[in-house]
Amino acid sequence: MKFQLRDIKPNPFRHMERYPLDDEKIEILQESIKKTGFWDNIVARKNGDKAEIAYGHHRLHALKKMYPGTHEVDLIIRKLDSEHMIKMMADENLEFWGGTAQVVMETIRAVIQAAADREIKLPEIKQLPQRLGDGSVRLAPSFSSASGGAGGITPNSIAYTPTTIAEFLGKGWMDSRGAATEKVKNAIRALELIEKKMLKEDDFKGMGIKNMEWLVRKAEHAEKDVGREKVTKTVARTALRKATKALRAEDGTRDRADSEYNAHIRSEIGETVPDIDTFARQLASSLGRTLSDESKEVTMLKEIIRHRSHLSDIQNDNLVGTFENLIDRAENYLRQFKKPSVRKLTVVRND
Repeated sequence: MKFQLRDIKPNPFRHMERYPLDDEKIEILQESIKKTGFWDNIVARKNGDKAEIAYGHHRLHALKKMYPGTHEVDLIIRKLDSEHMIKMMADENLEFWGGTAQVVMETIRAVIQAAADREIKLPEIKQLPQRLGDGSVRLAPSFSSASGGAGGITPNSIAYTPTTIAEFLGKGWMDSRGAATEKVKNAIRALELIEKKMLKEDDFKGMGIKNMEWLVRKAEHAEKDVGREKVTKTVARTALRKATKALRAEDGTRDRADSEYNAHIRSEIGETVPDIDTFARQLASSLGRTLSDESKEVTMLKEIIRHRSHLSDIQNDNLVGTFENLIDRAENYLRQFKKPSVRKLTVVRND
């Protein structure tokens, strides 16, 4: 069906300000249209006398830059409900922009907001903890973890988890076990940190998935820093800004960003603290090398095991004692680093 360009609107679930178009891609599409013409395979739905496209926003904008508003193009019109409009947009986002933090975040935000507006219905949560607050359950449109008892979820509540969001979006958003991928979990956590004003939308501009994960972890670390002597929320946010700026630098790395964050915190609290993140990184690397198959120590150990029938009882007992002592010491250090395990709770059905 033909529509004038001025009567073709974007997908209503795509927020054009938070999720802007890519100018470079538009220029490439303009050149392609000049050479081969417009590929009229964009799917849309009618809304009155206008059309709302499910995807193809860059192609539409390229056309609008090339032709007047009265120029007509063919669209494939289908009866699409809100669920299909979101899923088709999400599929395009995953295919072309799946490695971009802002696009993943905006896709998930659209799903949560649509659920809150009752435009769509999310899969039911199969099991609810008896008490909330562990970060798994949230109530739309909020991105923050719900708290209190499970009884606080009323029939009017729109409860969701990373897994129910991933189930709604489908393949590509779930892992092999049917749970939400890490990028889904991190995107929801990023939106929560923005909601809490610990981070800003622009902090994720142009950022990839790995850097999004790093920034989320660093912001979580900053939340824990708040409350320490002289560490206010403002101080922590400033440290995050400095770290993000260091990460965005031409020669920026996550290690350098970590150091920038720690340096600002140390300067604010007036405390002389070694760069423990660097120490930890160096120690982990050193231990990893020592235990790798190529290390001198492991090569010697394999040779001893290979010919252990020739090993004297004294040296055998000596090695056993050394390994047992090493295990005890390692377990002691491990206990000091491991987070307390979360006690399993009785669950109830969300019927």
